[in-house]
Amino acid sequence: MATLLKPQVRPVNGCAYTIRLEAMEKRRSHRFARFCGSRRILQIRIPEKLIFEEVTQLKEFFQQRFVLCGRIFVPFYAKDNSLYLVETNEDWERQSREAFGDQHRKSFTEFVNWHNPPECNQKQVRCLLCLRSARLSFFKPLSKYVTRFALGLSTTIPVLEFQEKNMFLIDDLCELSFSFSSQPRGL
Repeated sequence: MATLLKPQVRPVNGCAYTIRLEAMEKRRSHRFARFCGSRRILQIRIPEKLIFEEVTQLKEFFQQRFVLCGRIFVPFYAKDNSLYLVETNEDWERQSREAFGDQHRKSFTEFVNWHNPPECNQKQVRCLLCLRSARLSFFKPLSKYVTRFALGLSTTIPVLEFQEKNMFLIDDLCELSFSFSSQPRGL
């Protein structure tokens, strides 16, 4: 978890924002954290006031990759004044190490393909074009495709799973004759 801050004085590096990491804590589990490992998903909370006052600057700021301890994080979804980032298999001035599980990291494309394969969503071309470009805008509506990322952040876990061989279709029962009145009726 992290919080986006806007310093009162512009920092030396010229960046208008600072991201402050918070202490690790045990939090809710979701599909992405179970797949990648919870340390590979970063949630950045953004103050609501900042969102309303500086939406254009925030869009520009979050269209980049972020480096944390030499590991590259890429934004993939915005929800409830938070932006979610996933650690990719890229490094910045560090060497990958098996002892840290780096061999299990996925590229951003592999992450997207695992959760919501584009080939299964061919009608959602707008998003595919955005994914192919170097920068993906997370504040543009990308219809159903991006909405499906909310499912990956859901804390629900299926309790029961049925094998397809144990499922069958039951046709709906219909009553063809009915009457409807908008007039109130007394007894």
